[in-house]
Amino acid sequence: MLDDAYAYWSAKLAGEDPDPPADRTLMPSGFWRLRDSSPLATWREDGDPPRFYALRGFTGKTRAMSPAAIEQMAESGSFGHAVTEADYRQALEAGFWEKDEPPPIERPRPGSNMPTDPYQAIKAELESELENSAEILARPISDQATADKAATWSRRVGQLLTRAEAERELEKRPHLEAGRAVDAKWTPIRDDARSLVDRLKFHVGLWLKRQKREADEKRRQAEEEARFLREQAEAERSPVEAAELVAEATAIEKSAEPERIIAGRPNMRVGLRTVRVAKIVDYEACLAALKDHKEIRELVERLANRAVRAGVPLAGVDVVEEDRAA
Repeated sequence: MLDDAYAYWSAKLAGEDPDPPADRTLMPSGFWRLRDSSPLATWREDGDPPRFYALRGFTGKTRAMSPAAIEQMAESGSFGHAVTEADYRQALEAGFWEKDEPPPIERPRPGSNMPTDPYQAIKAELESELENSAEILARPISDQATADKAATWSRRVGQLLTRAEAERELEKRPHLEAGRAVDAKWTPIRDDARSLVDRLKFHVGLWLKRQKREADEKRRQAEEEARFLREQAEAERSPVEAAELVAEATAIEKSAEPERIIAGRPNMRVGLRTVRVAKIVDYEACLAALKDHKEIRELVERLANRAVRAGVPLAGVDVVEEDRAA
């Protein structure tokens, strides 16, 4: 039969909300789980005055609390949640709360075989998490304790992810800084060279376009003259003269055949290139034609989500609230 020293703990364990001890400096005896998940055992030994004891932490990390720390904890009432003695002893031996916490990750210790390199250590921890979590992921969650364990597990792996991101950034930083230094060194040269290339090509392009216009005009005149000669040949009664007119027309057409207009010596040439570009003359019609394109749908969805998050009404959009684990 538990004495009065355990009455407060017994009531808390039964789900009641008892009043704390009249003297708030007196630590209630019992078994507890602190906010940081550390197990805590408290008890007292009768005497004048009685002596209070508290053992906090898991096996290998347990430590007896000082009288001042015990009194401070008792006065603040921050001795955690009541747990059964069996649950306390299980957690103390296992190193974690089996009912609602994932098994602990084995971390590198001096003299151990665990890797000390951050990448290898995090990789090993993640492999352990993947292996240990397979069982809980293999079937639907059916009780609160399992849900608590899975939620805690997700947070812990999230912390592992945060560490991995931090180590990645740390390892990448010298390379980024070196890359930025290289860019800073070469960017002015690249920009000046690209600008000069563009200006020279534009300058040559003006001349090439002028040459093309002259060639087009020459070809138009030749085609017109050749057409006139062929019409004369059709009206000519003498076959010999008609043939001469046709031959002359053919020669004129050949002399005006288009040649590639280029500038520069071999392997260093610049020429005109015909490219096809879109000139939108009816935006609404163009948008209607492209509305089912995958990229358009993805863009519209991103913009719609942005508007919904900002609380901006949007025609054609319903706001749907989804519950997501976070």
